[in-house]
Amino acid sequence: MFSRLKEAQGSVFPIYREDWVFRATYNYAMRYFFEANGAYNGSEKFGPNYRFAFFPSLSAGWMISEEPFMNFFKEKKILDMLKIRASWGRVGDDSVVANWQRFTAGRFLYKDQWQNTGNAIMGTVSPDNSPYTFWSISTLGNPNISWETVEKRNLGLDYAFFNGLVAGSVDIFNDTRSDILVDGGSRAVPSYFGTTPPRANLGKVNSHGYELEMRLNYVFANGLRLWANGSMTHAVNEVKFKDDAPLLPDYQKSAGHTIDQVYSYIDHGNLATWDDVIGSSAWTTNNNNKLPGDYNIIDFNGDGVVDTDDKAPYQYSTTPQNTYSASAGFEWKGFSLYAQFYGVNNVTREVNFPTFRSTAHVAYVEGEYWTPDGSGVLPTPRWGTTVDAAASGTRYWYDGSYVRLKNVELSYTFKGEWLKKLGVNTARLYLNGDNLYMWTTMPDDRESNTGYSSSDGAYPTVRRFNIGIDITL
Repeated sequence: MFSRLKEAQGSVFPIYREDWVFRATYNYAMRYFFEANGAYNGSEKFGPNYRFAFFPSLSAGWMISEEPFMNFFKEKKILDMLKIRASWGRVGDDSVVANWQRFTAGRFLYKDQWQNTGNAIMGTVSPDNSPYTFWSISTLGNPNISWETVEKRNLGLDYAFFNGLVAGSVDIFNDTRSDILVDGGSRAVPSYFGTTPPRANLGKVNSHGYELEMRLNYVFANGLRLWANGSMTHAVNEVKFKDDAPLLPDYQKSAGHTIDQVYSYIDHGNLATWDDVIGSSAWTTNNNNKLPGDYNIIDFNGDGVVDTDDKAPYQYSTTPQNTYSASAGFEWKGFSLYAQFYGVNNVTREVNFPTFRSTAHVAYVEGEYWTPDGSGVLPTPRWGTTVDAAASGTRYWYDGSYVRLKNVELSYTFKGEWLKKLGVNTARLYLNGDNLYMWTTMPDDRESNTGYSSSDGAYPTVRRFNIGIDITL
């Protein structure tokens, strides 16, 4: 397969993309399988020496259940299918800039960007009689910008037993992503360099995990069919290199932690008295606003003050390490019922409650607030008072684990000659509900932080009921 793209908009330079792709497969007696793929991709986002790259992949499979020595198990209807497969491949990514930047200067990362500074010769000196226009470099380019790549390895097993009663798959994967583009502002370049350094393919991330799936299906003599499906995915990653400054302490480096690892000021109890307030580590801003009942924020690096250097890794990342899905149901004489569950764990979510934010007359009930003689631990809300960001500590970080009853549906399918006389082939009446219930320790049902701001989170998920009829003519 060959494809070539030329896209133009307005007065910008056209965008070019070219792809050559091939695939070869081999199958012997439905027992041995082999496949080879190759992609030779070209992108105008890179310089001439790095524009094209070749990305191959290989896979092989062995259908054990088709071997003669497995006939006994197939005849006894113990084994239906058993297959082992493995694959290896390299994949390239040229999405080095956001989609909205593809028509702007952000697409030419391999070139220096220049800006018109008018007729200024030096600083603010602008002689009125200067006939010249001066240009200066606004953004440094990197001629060695190239594809981000990932090497993917997978080992899998597909199975089916007892005449379709049990089926499923097991997959183990390991990915190594390299040449990840690191933004110039995140690179370990001294400030005396004089400007923001160019982006560079320096990052490296390893990820691994497994996927499990099982399907159950059984039909009784009276026609009742019971079924259930379940799956689980476990995926973890670790940043191996991100051009961290070598003298940074390990807890401030990206290397050694997961992508999107949560960082927070760490609190340890409350400042119970004015003596505790006066004796606590000073905040670099708004220190005079501390009151008894506030969190005792840990001076994590022990330098005597609480500042941004005291934010440390806390719990998990904002991406779940484990995801679960399960559904079950039955079908009998036109009736059908099923329920679907979905859940995650090993994840940390931020759910912020903007009580009295600025001068808003709004307060949220979060739990037991601190009092001198009480047992509450939450700092008391203050109206219109500015406090340091450290004051929140881990207050708004929650264990984001949950199990959600995602969908339930009950239906009945009408059949019979009377439908035919009406010109109707089938008619199904149904009642279902979405997002019916959620088990979690979070204060509400915000699954992710994809709202207007990460701290406020997404809008709580809506519970919905539907009733309807499907008609096939």
